[in-house]
Amino acid sequence: MMILKFYEWCIFSLLISLLSCSSTVSETRTQEIAFQRDSTFEIKGISLEAPPKPIGMETMNELANEHANWIALMPYAFCKKDDPVVHFSNNHQWWGERKDGIIGCIQLARQKQIKVMLKPHLWISNGAYTGHLKMSSDSSWKKWEDSYLSYILHFALLADSMQVELFCLGTELGTPVNERPGFWSSLIDTVKKVYHGKLTYAANWDDYAQFPCWNKLDYIGIDGYFPLTNAVTPNANEIMQAWKKHTDKLERFSEKNGKPVLFTEYGYRNADNCAAEPWKEDSQSVNDEGQANAYAGFYNNFSNRKWFKGGFVWKWHCSDTHKRQSGVDFTPQGKPALNVIRRFYSGK
Repeated sequence: MMILKFYEWCIFSLLISLLSCSSTVSETRTQEIAFQRDSTFEIKGISLEAPPKPIGMETMNELANEHANWIALMPYAFCKKDDPVVHFSNNHQWWGERKDGIIGCIQLARQKQIKVMLKPHLWISNGAYTGHLKMSSDSSWKKWEDSYLSYILHFALLADSMQVELFCLGTELGTPVNERPGFWSSLIDTVKKVYHGKLTYAANWDDYAQFPCWNKLDYIGIDGYFPLTNAVTPNANEIMQAWKKHTDKLERFSEKNGKPVLFTEYGYRNADNCAAEPWKEDSQSVNDEGQANAYAGFYNNFSNRKWFKGGFVWKWHCSDTHKRQSGVDFTPQGKPALNVIRRFYSGK
């Protein structure tokens, strides 16, 4: 009888142990693979969403606490799908998209020894994808090129005057690149006359091989939303293995061009299937675990690859102006994914 009671007590204890462990599964799965110590991630960056109004040091303090050593600032410009005029730095735009806001954010970043990539973006009316921007005639293309040149030079001059470390002279403009390759070569030459820091271009993940001027730039810049796995909640091992086919190609491309690769954007939403087609924003099913695992697999895949120099997490909302919201979003703020990023960026 005593033996039976002891046996029953053991079974009961085992059940209690299993139940207590189940509540922490989501916390521990992101640590299935121990982070490797990394010496090649030179740019541990975060993309800062343009603040609507002037900010103080709160946001920069947070970014420094997460061990980010770079931020990306994005002065947006706007144009219509069939209109060659690029509109920028208008008074109706958010403070962080205009010249005064960019200057203010750079000054705040300097106080925390955070380096800056200035990364102009176009926003097409009705939310159309910038890579599909297309003019109807040669004369319209030339008008667009003149207007875009003014936009880029405006911020290139600003970047040079403030000794911004890295300037990105275009973001995801696949059709303009393919149809007007000579313009991009000329644009780079013109920018180099007024800006003396490092240069890149932000190609989309599926068209980086088509950009014709990597030889004139310092980094092969890619917005790294590569499709990886259809798993609803991928684990870190799945992500790491799924990256292999892409990283092999990226390494060969880097060697061929003699330039290191930089992810001008990378990130995952806290949603189901977050790594299937990371650029899409369809799913609204909250899945914090999937997002955290995707980051963990990403870092373990890219650790200690000499040809890969890091990148910029997409994205960070300014705490000074943004009311935190629950739900699905790219930002890692307030989510388990931020713990993964912090661990990797800190090297601990």
